[in-house]
Amino acid sequence: MTRHGPPRPPSRSGDPWDTVPGVQVLRMITVLRRTGIDAEPTLAEFGLPADLRADTPVETRRMVAWMEHLLARHPHRGLGLLYGEMTNPLDLGIVGHTIASATSLGQALDTWTAYIHLVRPLIETRIVHHDDVVEVQFIEREPTPYGRAMRAFWQEGKLAGWALALRRLTGVSNGLVEVHCAFPDPQLPDRYREVFGCPVYHDRPQTLLRFPRAMLDLPLPHSHDEAHRLCEAQCATLNEEMEAATSTTAAVRRLLLRDPTRLPELGPVAEALGMSARTLRRKLGDEQTRFTDVLHEVRMRAACDYLRTTTEPVGHIATQLGFSDESAFGRAFRRTYAVTPRAYRARPPAIAP
Repeated sequence: MTRHGPPRPPSRSGDPWDTVPGVQVLRMITVLRRTGIDAEPTLAEFGLPADLRADTPVETRRMVAWMEHLLARHPHRGLGLLYGEMTNPLDLGIVGHTIASATSLGQALDTWTAYIHLVRPLIETRIVHHDDVVEVQFIEREPTPYGRAMRAFWQEGKLAGWALALRRLTGVSNGLVEVHCAFPDPQLPDRYREVFGCPVYHDRPQTLLRFPRAMLDLPLPHSHDEAHRLCEAQCATLNEEMEAATSTTAAVRRLLLRDPTRLPELGPVAEALGMSARTLRRKLGDEQTRFTDVLHEVRMRAACDYLRTTTEPVGHIATQLGFSDESAFGRAFRRTYAVTPRAYRARPPAIAP
């Protein structure tokens, strides 16, 4: 199963994080209402529409300023837990339906990794696979789009949202192994125990949660293979639309995909795109990726296609894709997909990445 999604491309209208879905504002209003606070009268003060819907695009800077204002005025402990517990995968639109219709938790995570950037999250998610556990890391974008008041709230919300989503998707009530929080302890041990049901550590270098790797194979209650394929196709179309003509990453990817068996070095690619190698490196860096990352992505995509659609020996595929030998190809493939090329080829199409 795929473990790395496509790089986060800019949109045709500029940075895709210039706006966020209105559901984030609506959720905050509901959370505060539960604590006895009416936040709706403050919307106009920050230029936010009073009649917004879940899918209404809202300027990120306005939403952030509004939320930081509210958090400063109403510094309730554990507010992020309430916000996270209200998160529903179906709030993510077509991405959420693609996740919910997946065959297994592993396939659902693959979908998340590949397409979550379509809903413009303020915090990036990285999924790392270890021998016995899967680690979900929450990475703040640079520059961070919010201030100190929102930092703990947003990370707390992400952790609670994931804990609840894992519970809903798998039916496992206490599936988490441990939770790390990169913010101080709010001194809510009972509340944290209720939400996470596992050891929670604060003031850690990174915010993350861990769950047993065996959970990846758990079936999902709303699995529907045909619906998943249809939703995924729509996500792929939206992803292509999101890739601007000015996206250097997309341009490099398209060039490399023309012939994956002839993968050039950075210099010739830069020349084909009409820029110097230094400029290409800088532009890719601005889009938070590197040439080697795009090259690896294209190689792995081509490897999957060859394994799925041909009977070519694995060693021959390795040579075709420019690997020094079959072992090097096998190591790269396993790091990316957590299975060997032969095991991937033997999988039924429904669970292939």
